[in-house]
Amino acid sequence: MTRKTITTSILVLALLAVVLGVVFGWQFWRKSSAAEFALANNHNVIDVEVGMTKAAVWYPQVQAIGSVVAVQGVEVSPQIDGPVSKLFFTSGELVQKGHPLAQLDDETYQADVANALASYNLAKLKYHRNQQLLEVKAISQSVVDQAKAEMDEAFSELKKTQAQLNQTLVKAPFAGRLGLRQVSLGQYVNAGSPIVSLQQITPVYVDFQLPESYIGEVKKGYEVKLKNSAYPKKTFEGKVVALNAVLNQATRTLNARAEIQNPKGLLVPNMFTEVTVVIPTKQNVIIVPQMAINYSPFGDSVFKVVNGHAKAVYVHVGESRGAVVAVDGDLKANEPIVTVGIFKIQDGGAIRAVNHVESMQHTVAVKPKPKAKATNKLQQANDKSQAFSETAKQTDQDNQKPTVKITLAAGKS
Repeated sequence: MTRKTITTSILVLALLAVVLGVVFGWQFWRKSSAAEFALANNHNVIDVEVGMTKAAVWYPQVQAIGSVVAVQGVEVSPQIDGPVSKLFFTSGELVQKGHPLAQLDDETYQADVANALASYNLAKLKYHRNQQLLEVKAISQSVVDQAKAEMDEAFSELKKTQAQLNQTLVKAPFAGRLGLRQVSLGQYVNAGSPIVSLQQITPVYVDFQLPESYIGEVKKGYEVKLKNSAYPKKTFEGKVVALNAVLNQATRTLNARAEIQNPKGLLVPNMFTEVTVVIPTKQNVIIVPQMAINYSPFGDSVFKVVNGHAKAVYVHVGESRGAVVAVDGDLKANEPIVTVGIFKIQDGGAIRAVNHVESMQHTVAVKPKPKAKATNKLQQANDKSQAFSETAKQTDQDNQKPTVKITLAAGKS
């Protein structure tokens, strides 16, 4: 081998040794850093708030969005044409069935009734006179029959004109609450023109849609609870009264209807509501606060407290109600779990509860509260004086103890 070849080989070996040294050094440093980090975390106690799991009996619920519908609701309108001569209501008034609402001008119809009544009376008189003549054989039976037909025709005309006269008075078809007045005195209205809205609001219906998957679970008579943003602290209760016979072809949902007693008239038609259908089937569940759930794409978990350390327990999150949620996993009732501070801790880390939980004092240390500070200068002065006296006394005792120890040591020697 030439001298140049030997030199090159030595340089390659040296470079290889440096590279291997860097690699092994990096591995050693990483392992030692991880160990130090784990040791530091083990000794670093993190303050958290702790709560207890609870056992509960829940009934399954189906959530939906609904709309309030009047049991009966119409736009009250006249059946004939004419000018409005009188109004008998005010907007927003509660009325009973048959309450008069508006009067149209009826002079023409009264004249028609009077004319029809006169024609009827004349036809009736003619019919009775012909009956008497028939008894003495003065006229034939056909004349009497003709007179009776004319009398019946006159009576029908009288009834017709009387009905038209009655239609000039517009009445409430059922009891309910009136809306806003839409006509004025003297205004000419046509048949079918709205005068005022009338809605029966005691009780009311709530129409909502159910997903196809719940068709077999929701049945007629099931309990329904409603919430509305206008009354956030009030819950309205009712029952399912009807389910549609077919699904909505566009949305594949089932239209359902609930009936809600509305004695105070708080719910009005077209109001938006949150509908909860209660399924009467008991379920025993374990519930935890929602803020205790550590949500993750790899699996949701809860930190259980075991001997002052956090233990991650994977759970299946179920239905939530308010601030709590049902979970399914390795959890039992009355077990301590971390509720606040879950993002500061890790599995196996040391923790300390800063809140007081009676049923778990044997498991988790409770961080002591700091002593209250003096509220005035006199109290602070007394505290300082007492502390100084105790310090001086302790100093005298400490000064005497070494002398005793030295004397004993000398005696032994």
